Amino acid sequence: MRWQGAQDDAILAWARLRNRSPERATVAAGRVASAEPGRFVVSGLLTIRGVTRPVALRMQYGGARRDPYGRDIFGFHATAEIDREDYGLVWNVLLETGGVLVGKKVQLEIAGEAIHQD
Repeated sequence: MRWQGAQDDAILAWARLRNRSPERATVAAGRVASAEPGRFVVSGLLTIRGVTRPVALRMQYGGARRDPYGRDIFGFHATAEIDREDYGLVWNVLLETGGVLVGKKVQLEIAGEAIHQD
């Protein structure tokens, strides 16, 4: 997972001050259901900081190609929304205006490729 944006930069700076590296997230895919042509919903388990919860990734097929080694490669884009507090990510800062720096909802975006294996 790659963190982006000014708010995420603040979180990363805080993690570095605490002598910790940014956390890793893993997704274990489970059931795949076709939503419409070229779009799928992948139900699986998302693990962040040792906390595992169900997640539904909305995926879009991005095309296929063959690499120089003869392998078939399939591109995809996936999105999901999670509540970061469900994973123990509760750090925040109160703003002078009365709000908080980081919202509870996090939009995950994944761009990737899968290599077909026999």
